[in-house]
Amino acid sequence: MPTALRPALLVLALAACGSAPPSGGEDPSERIGDPLELALDYSRDRAGNALLVWVDGELVLEWYAPGRQPSDPHILASGTKTLVGVMALAAVEDGLLELDDPVALHLPEWAGDSPRARVTIRQLLNFTSGLDGTPGRALDFEEAVGQALVHPPGEGFRYANAGFEVFGAVLRERLEGEDPVDWFEGRVLHPLGARVGDWSRTRGDPHLGGGASLTPRDWLAFGRLLLQDGVWEGEEVLDGARLQLLLKPSEAAPAYGLGTWLNFPVPEGHPFLDASVVALQADGPEGLIWSDGPSDLFMAAGLFNQRLYIVPSRGLVAVRMGGPDQSWDDAEFLARLLEGQELEAARPPREVTDEQVELLANLRLQQVGRELELTLEQEEALRPLFRQQMEGLMELSRLQGLGPLRRAAALRRLAREGEEVDAAIEAELTADQVEAYRAFRARERADFRGRGPGLGGR
Repeated sequence: MPTALRPALLVLALAACGSAPPSGGEDPSERIGDPLELALDYSRDRAGNALLVWVDGELVLEWYAPGRQPSDPHILASGTKTLVGVMALAAVEDGLLELDDPVALHLPEWAGDSPRARVTIRQLLNFTSGLDGTPGRALDFEEAVGQALVHPPGEGFRYANAGFEVFGAVLRERLEGEDPVDWFEGRVLHPLGARVGDWSRTRGDPHLGGGASLTPRDWLAFGRLLLQDGVWEGEEVLDGARLQLLLKPSEAAPAYGLGTWLNFPVPEGHPFLDASVVALQADGPEGLIWSDGPSDLFMAAGLFNQRLYIVPSRGLVAVRMGGPDQSWDDAEFLARLLEGQELEAARPPREVTDEQVELLANLRLQQVGRELELTLEQEEALRPLFRQQMEGLMELSRLQGLGPLRRAAALRRLAREGEEVDAAIEAELTADQVEAYRAFRARERADFRGRGPGLGGR
C-alpha cells in the first residue's frame, strides 16, 4: 500500500465508524479531533462530491461521494478564474503580452477617447476594469468586447465575467487565432500530466469566467504547481516570481488578485465586502476567507462551494468539490482542516440574493445547453424556467431546519412544482431533446439519491 494513502484510509475508516455526539452543554470550541476527519465530515454533510488533501508532499486524504470516480471531470464554475489568472501569467512569460498593457493595444476597437482605452489586462482579471455583466452569464468574446463601462477603470470592484471574456479575445489575437484553452492546456496542464475534462463555450468561444471542468486530481496537481512556485518534478513550468503576481491585490479589491481570493485584511465598510458577497461570504476584517487563518492562505472559489485552497506555510493544498448547499462556511471548514477544531458557533445559511439566483439560472442554462444543443431562441424561452428551477433548489437547501412533517410536506410541494417546470421546459424542446433532457434529469436524481439520507447526504 502506498505510504501516502495510509493516513487517508485511516481517516475514512474512522469516519465510517461515526463519532459520539458531544455531551450536553459542551462548548463547540472545545471539541478538538482529527483534522482530516472533521473536515471530511463537514464537506460530506454539505453536498460534498470529492475532497482531496495534500500536505508536505503526501496525499493524506482522497474521498469521493458514492457514484463518483477519480476520473470524473467536475465543473469548477468560477474556480476557473484562477486557471485564467495563471493563463495570463504564462502569456506574459512567453512574451505575448504584459499585465499593464492597455487592452486597446491589442484590440483596436477599444482605442480612442473612450474610458475603455485606459483599461489594462490586469484590471480585466481583478474585476476593476469597470465592465459590468451578470455573473454566470457566458458571453462570447465579441459580445464581451462590445460591453460598456459602468465606472472608470480602477475605481471599483464588480464581480462579473465580461472582463475574462475580453481577455480571451486579447489572448486569441496574440496567439494568432489559436484557441486560448488549447494553448493553456499544452503550456501549463500537460506538463503536470493533467488535461481539461471539459470547457463550456458560447458560440464557439470558451467561457473563461467559469467554464472549466477538471478531475479532482488534476485540480490538485494545478494547486501543487502553485504551492511549488511553478516547479513540477524538478522542472520549471512557470516562473515562480511571476506567479506571485497572482496574489497581488488592488486598492479597490484588497483581498482579490488575478482570479484568486486572498486571506488579506479588508477594512470594515470597504465597498469590496459588499461587492464580493455574490461569490462568497467574508469571514472578518482580519482575513477575508478566515479571519484567524494564515495570511498566506489563498483560494480558487466557484459556485456550489468548489474550492482549491492553498496554504504555503503549511505545505497544504486541498480540493473540495460539491453540489448546492447554502450553509457552507470556508472559515468552519478551514478551522477543522488546519486546526482540528470546530468554531464556536455555526453561521446561519446565507440568504440567497436575486443576483445569485440569476447566476445559478445562467449556469444551469449553459449546462443544459451543452447537453441538448439548444438554439438561441430556445435559450431565451428557457431562461425564466431555469430561474424557477433554481428558486426551488434554493428553497430545498433551506429545509434542514424544519421538523419531519413540515419538511415532508414542503418536499412534496417542491416536487409537484418541479414537475410543472420540467413539463414547461419540455414544451420548448424537440422530441430528441426531450429524450436527452429526461436522461439528464434521471442522472441528476440518481446522483442526488446516491448521497444517502438528508439533503446533503452522508
